[in-house]
Amino acid sequence: MVSVVFTLPAAGADYTLDIFGNANMDDTIDVQDVVYVKGIIDGSEKPTDFADANYDGAIDEKDIDQIEAIIEGSESELVLMDSAGRLVRVKKPLQKVATCSRHFLEVAQSLKIPEETIVAISDEVIDEDYSVLFPRWQDKIVMGCTGNPSAEIDCESILSADPELVILYASFDSSEPAQENLVAAGVNVIRFNFNRPDLDNLFQKEVTKVGYLFDKKEEAKELLSFYKKYETLVQDRLADVPEEEMPKVYYESFTNPYVTFNQFARVETTGGKNIIPTRGIEKTMGVMNVDPEQIVAENPDVIIKMASRNVHAGYHFDAQDTGDLAAIRDEILGRPELQNVNAVKNGNVYVISGFVMQSGPCSGCKYFLQDLYQAKWFHPKLFEDIDPKAVHQEYLKQFQGLDLDLDQMGVFVYPVA
Repeated sequence: MVSVVFTLPAAGADYTLDIFGNANMDDTIDVQDVVYVKGIIDGSEKPTDFADANYDGAIDEKDIDQIEAIIEGSESELVLMDSAGRLVRVKKPLQKVATCSRHFLEVAQSLKIPEETIVAISDEVIDEDYSVLFPRWQDKIVMGCTGNPSAEIDCESILSADPELVILYASFDSSEPAQENLVAAGVNVIRFNFNRPDLDNLFQKEVTKVGYLFDKKEEAKELLSFYKKYETLVQDRLADVPEEEMPKVYYESFTNPYVTFNQFARVETTGGKNIIPTRGIEKTMGVMNVDPEQIVAENPDVIIKMASRNVHAGYHFDAQDTGDLAAIRDEILGRPELQNVNAVKNGNVYVISGFVMQSGPCSGCKYFLQDLYQAKWFHPKLFEDIDPKAVHQEYLKQFQGLDLDLDQMGVFVYPVA
């Protein structure tokens, strides 16, 4: 028997999958972890953070049994870290799960988690747009919780669904008191985001963990491979673009004029230069007031405005019904103080809905679409052959299982790339 000695993660993979049983600290649990634990037991390898697969305080043959069970998908319990930094033990198989997260529901659809496993959903999921996007969840118990980070979560409605596990957002202020109340009532809670790809590999880790929790490991790999395909496409094409050819970008919030929304703007990721510094404003999600004179002085080449949830944008609108987004663009083009700004003079002003963004009102898990649209706006010749709408259509059909024709229904950006 070997006592656990925590060590720094080993190098090798892009990230360390923080599930206990990942003894060699890479991004998966496989036979190499069995080999590594045997090495710890015989003294040829050093103990690592996640080698104690059953988390009983010792590294021994029982951990080999647990790792082999995880590989086979027959484990009765999984011990892992959630995205709030909490150690969570989850009994398996999961049969009754409640969630306040629309982002999790999108992942659940992609991974083909059985409909009957989800027993309760957020009340926002039954509105017009989400009823189109999430038709299979509409007959579930509706809980009093929304995607608003500060909105109070109705724990009584959650408890009425008698769930085995409740999935809350990791970064929402409202999750903390809800977690305390639910745990006190004897309900297991795990916290994920699924809307923070700006944090290194967090989305990849969360999807992989869901794959292990719901015995959908191969489906998780397939989904992440799809994301990786388009992330790599954007990165590879931008790799040789000199800095002087990267356009200066002003990204405006959905709230009021001259309020930024920088943390989730993904400007640098998609080949632009954000004219408003983002350092030191993470806790406010990059939302801050800016002086119009600063925008004029910086003279951005591109302006992007995020549309609010109250405008005509989303899946249940006719694809030609772009009037609201056009009006938002026209308002920016008509601002007197911006008439000599390059973006306005050249017509490089775009409006984007949260439905294709990584975070914000209406957002889901489709940040790869935000990347494709913005990369094409910033570098139209370089991405001339890329059709973000076609990629969107592919994703909806292949992963969401939705037969939606985006040529007929759906308004997401204006002008269309």
